[in-house]
Amino acid sequence: MAAATDLTAINEALDDLGAMLTHHGEILTHLEQRAVPDIAGVARRLEDVADAVDRLKAPVPVTRPWWYTPAAVGMALVLGWGLCWGTVRWVPGGMLPPGFSRMEPAKQKGRF
Repeated sequence: MAAATDLTAINEALDDLGAMLTHHGEILTHLEQRAVPDIAGVARRLEDVADAVDRLKAPVPVTRPWWYTPAAVGMALVLGWGLCWGTVRWVPGGMLPPGFSRMEPAKQKGRF
């Protein structure tokens, strides 16, 4: 036969289990009283968000023709050369940096 202390320990364990069962029952009762979420509404909202994200995708970048870059570089070179030539040709000699000089056209002798 079981000793009295063993029965007391068993009774205390059963009382603790009963209290825990009562507490869990209260929690389940509270959860059951809450409103049931609308799963179809949540799915519909997720689809709306996914559609909005799809609409936010960046548009395809516009590509330039292949000849645009070489033409722009060529135009820059021509413009730069023209500016340099114009500077040396038309700016007064006193404003030119050292080492730049203009050759005066040779004067013709004779008829021509």
